[in-house]
Amino acid sequence: MLKIKDITLCAVFIALITAGAYIKIPVSFIPITMQTSFVLLSGLISGGKRGGLTCVGYMLLGLAGVPVFTGGGGIGYVFMPTFGYIIGFCLGAYIAGIIAYRKSEKGGVPSFPRLAAASLAGLGALYFIGVAYLILIKNIFSEKLKN
Repeated sequence: MLKIKDITLCAVFIALITAGAYIKIPVSFIPITMQTSFVLLSGLISGGKRGGLTCVGYMLLGLAGVPVFTGGGGIGYVFMPTFGYIIGFCLGAYIAGIIAYRKSEKGGVPSFPRLAAASLAGLGALYFIGVAYLILIKNIFSEKLKN
């Protein structure tokens, strides 16, 4: 059961991830955005389940047509090569939160090395899903264009 504090935290991070979509450095066809930082931060602050839930909420909001993604929004965004990174946001935030708050002998606040390791693991998962989806979409559309 989600408490009001959890829902508020999710809403704040959805707003930050949305704002991060518009803070970008245009390189190639995949811009570098602040979204990744906010996604990992949502997992590190909220924990794995709530961080993942935040990103799922962000993704559903964009697929419903609200222009929260870097290139807009809508169900057609599923066919964009960068949509895999949005899917990766959910897994990355979840993994970062799970690793950061895994029960330790001492308990309490996670140490800096644990937070760094959690961030790297979440980032790795995010990029793995994003690059795999990018390659898949590029290959599907390049085959369709050849025929």
